[in-house]
Amino acid sequence: MVDLVTGAHLELNTVFGYSATFDVRVGGVGGWAYAQLTAAAMLLAGLLAWRVPSPTGKRIAFAVLGVSVVVIGAPFFGNDFDGGVVAAIAFGLLAWSIAGRTLRAVAATAAIAVFLVVAVAIGIATSESSNALSDANRSVKQNVPLFQHSVLVGMVFVVGLLLAYLWCVRPQSLRDVAAAIPTVRPTMVAFVIVAALGVVLNDPGVSIPGMMAVVMESSVVHLSARSLRELPKTRS
Repeated sequence: MVDLVTGAHLELNTVFGYSATFDVRVGGVGGWAYAQLTAAAMLLAGLLAWRVPSPTGKRIAFAVLGVSVVVIGAPFFGNDFDGGVVAAIAFGLLAWSIAGRTLRAVAATAAIAVFLVVAVAIGIATSESSNALSDANRSVKQNVPLFQHSVLVGMVFVVGLLLAYLWCVRPQSLRDVAAAIPTVRPTMVAFVIVAALGVVLNDPGVSIPGMMAVVMESSVVHLSARSLRELPKTRS
């Protein structure tokens, strides 16, 4: 976030920048950086709310999510309106859960639908229809070929198999993690929202779930290994 606020110099102007400029961006946040930032923000907020179970911990978690949305979407920072909309939806649902509110499926779906309608209306009002059609066509052309050779797309399946293994195979450490950390489920719901909508609203977007999976993988492995030693056992 600090890099984006100061002009994204590390992302765009270094040989080993953390987000390749393959999507022809010359400023703001690119697809890979967007995936890294949103994944890290959700994981940090969810784990903070668990590790610091106090009003202070929740406030810090809310601040992480709120500042991340602003940095992603603001024209003078990340300059990614679509990405900011997606992050606002997912982060809002996660913040609602962290606040201790019940997340009802029907109400959440309605809220997301209304938010998307307003966001689309704003997007159309601020751009020409011809540009929207050309952007959609370019997005399809860039996304489809990546399914054939992108390593990041393959990481979605690799991490999916890892999660299934840690959940189903003894000692089933991932089940202990999910039972001990109450913010796991809302964090994963937010993850799925960003990953799914990120594919649709970014170009090329198919690599976004893969990069998010890479970020999540390290946290899952750490928490699963730690659960064998420290987390309280909730299963017989």
